[in-house]
Amino acid sequence: MMATKLLTIRMKLHVYRKKLLMIDRKPLMIDRKVLTLHLNLLMIDRKPLMIDRKVLMIDHKLLVIDRKPLMIDHQLLALRL
Repeated sequence: MMATKLLTIRMKLHVYRKKLLMIDRKPLMIDRKVLTLHLNLLMIDRKPLMIDRKVLMIDHKLLVIDRKPLMIDHQLLALRL
């Protein structure tokens, strides 16, 4: 698991390459339309995702974290202001 291109958001959500998300040091795959890690985390199948009472909206390849879009490209993730 290459930890290059690390993007830290809110000191909780860590975004890596190859569409791998680390939340509280626990992996979360977006491609698999996952899953449940904590009580704060909900499903990602076109449903709201809550992490520490922060709503992340997922639209195909778009994550919105605190009204800031996070585009998921093929390998890199860039936070737009």
